[in-house]
Amino acid sequence: MGRPKRTTKQRKNPKLDKLEAFLEDFDSEVKTVVERLKERTNSLLKDADNFYNMAVIKLPKAVRQMNWLEHCGKLAG
Repeated sequence: MGRPKRTTKQRKNPKLDKLEAFLEDFDSEVKTVVERLKERTNSLLKDADNFYNMAVIKLPKAVRQMNWLEHCGKLAG
């Protein structure tokens, strides 16, 4: 008769296991960096908005009540 079929599980390639582990770690690191960059971007946007609001508050009341076109027209004219 012929050979009986193997019932044991074949071993995976160790290089493939190592590559998969590396890629999983790399993906995790990239996600962490992306999240940090998003948080930093949001923080910078909030800072810019706060600085703008502080600059507007420091303007005289008459200038604050003007719209941009009036303000730019007075500067140019």
